[in-house]
Amino acid sequence: MDWSSTRLKASQSFVRALKKRRDMLPALYEGETLYSLLTATQRLRADSRAEVTCATLFGSPVAGLRHDFPSHLDEFSRRTRGVFGTPEVLAMQHSVLPYFTAFRNQDVVDRAIIAMAGNTVNRLKFILGLPASPAGANYPLSFCKTCTDVDINRDGRAHWHRIHQLPASYLCPIHHELLLTSEVRLNGLGRSQLFLPGDQDLNVRATALELTPDALPILRRFSALSAATLTKSLPGGFNEASLQACYRFGLTQLGLLTPAGFIRANDFVSAVTAHFRPISSLSPFHRVVSTSCSSSLLRLIRKPRNGIPTLTHLVLIEFLFGDWERFVSAYRWESQLSLSFNCTDLLTSRDDELPPTDFASALNRIADGYRTNQGSLRALCTAEGVDINTAMRWIGRLGLADISRRPRVVTNTVRRLVVSLLEAGHPLRDVCAQTSLSKSTVDRILNDNSTLRATWKASALERRRKIERDRLDDFLALNPEATMPVVRATTGIGYSWLLRHDRLWLRSRVRKSVRTGMAEHKRVPRVDWSGRDAQCLAALQIVAESLELSANEILKAPAILRRLPKLPFKPRLERLPESRKYIESLLDDLRDLRAAN
Repeated sequence: MDWSSTRLKASQSFVRALKKRRDMLPALYEGETLYSLLTATQRLRADSRAEVTCATLFGSPVAGLRHDFPSHLDEFSRRTRGVFGTPEVLAMQHSVLPYFTAFRNQDVVDRAIIAMAGNTVNRLKFILGLPASPAGANYPLSFCKTCTDVDINRDGRAHWHRIHQLPASYLCPIHHELLLTSEVRLNGLGRSQLFLPGDQDLNVRATALELTPDALPILRRFSALSAATLTKSLPGGFNEASLQACYRFGLTQLGLLTPAGFIRANDFVSAVTAHFRPISSLSPFHRVVSTSCSSSLLRLIRKPRNGIPTLTHLVLIEFLFGDWERFVSAYRWESQLSLSFNCTDLLTSRDDELPPTDFASALNRIADGYRTNQGSLRALCTAEGVDINTAMRWIGRLGLADISRRPRVVTNTVRRLVVSLLEAGHPLRDVCAQTSLSKSTVDRILNDNSTLRATWKASALERRRKIERDRLDDFLALNPEATMPVVRATTGIGYSWLLRHDRLWLRSRVRKSVRTGMAEHKRVPRVDWSGRDAQCLAALQIVAESLELSANEILKAPAILRRLPKLPFKPRLERLPESRKYIESLLDDLRDLRAAN
């Protein structure tokens, strides 16, 4: 047998197989990141450098090396002939972008997809506000060991799941075990390399070494919430007003809203701090739920803004609702309340679109009875046990019925009465009570004329000043010997208001307290500098009789002062003129003597 020809044929066959293999691409599994696909492609092609594989797929040596937001997706889709999907599909299904845009407007999502499809994503993290977010802008690689074993047994290789790459995800949402994390890509060397879960070069560590049993359920719910943002969008899209109403509904269920609709801020902060105490020291939760930061969650409810980090939203959702399904149910209900429905369409489909709550059913029965003239609106609301004002508001917003309202006519006589009361400085509630007008009507009259508003403010201030002064005078008439501390400690006499708005009158009217029992200040005698000068001079004259300085000593005053005996004071030559002159003469003699030698 000709072994040389056999070896040559085998070598040629291997080369042909290798070339054929270099044209192959691994499968892109559901939830796998493009960074994982790029790594698997490098292993399949046996490329020595990651930049070579990345340039082959993305047309750029670094576009696919970003494990969070890769760029050049348009070029990647073209080079792979659309097998893995369009740039939008790749960005929304194989990157972590949906997590960061879950609570952002659609224009932000479109800008992010355009950036990832283009040639650079340098500004993308700033568009999403990541540098200022609690979790920052750089995230390590994370994986679940059980998921990795399952992937190897099922698919033949490990791959990175995007549900493990989310901020504040400490547990795998599938197997509920601690994720293993590697920060190798956060340094300059690792950013140009490709890794797969299980590689020895990753130097993995657990996301949290020590967790209390109370922290695990909270972290498990956070992982589930974070994973839900990748695949489950908000019904009807993001709407700030609907989200605020949804959060307020959650506060109502927890008893954190007053009957008037105000937030019990102190109770809310205390409840949030107590609920998240097991994880308040973990990063990045310490920047959201710690005692000093939890009050910032109130801004999400009081004044929702576009651009709040997703992590902050998820903290509030976990506290108010516990899981994504309950939150979405409440959000869907509030979103439909804010829409302008057609009456006919609502009657045929409202049972499918609105949650089957007793309140919704009662509103439908009231609206049906009002349209068919089964009774007055007040009688129908009374029968259903619903407040008439609440029913009118929701029926109008839902478009269930056209309720005619009889606006109150403000006659000239009533208007003149309102203006006179306002010019006299009466509070708005008193004006409403005397004229039977609503506060909004009185406020509209007040703001129709800027001069009237300025007059009302000045008159109200003087009116309040007179009331508080009279109240304090009455108190002092009954307590003529009252001092300032007594007045300050007595509540209900307007001391705080007078202190802010009429301080000079208050000080002149109330006698200041007399301090008693304090020891008289002892008078300290003045320093006898001339006596000290004479005492120091006498000591210098004694020292001068046997003064000897070594050749290496510097001829300055300290050299002589340190040879003085211990004095009852520290010699301060600037205050001892005779002693200073004597020392200077000694130093001159010593300099002459040293020069002569």
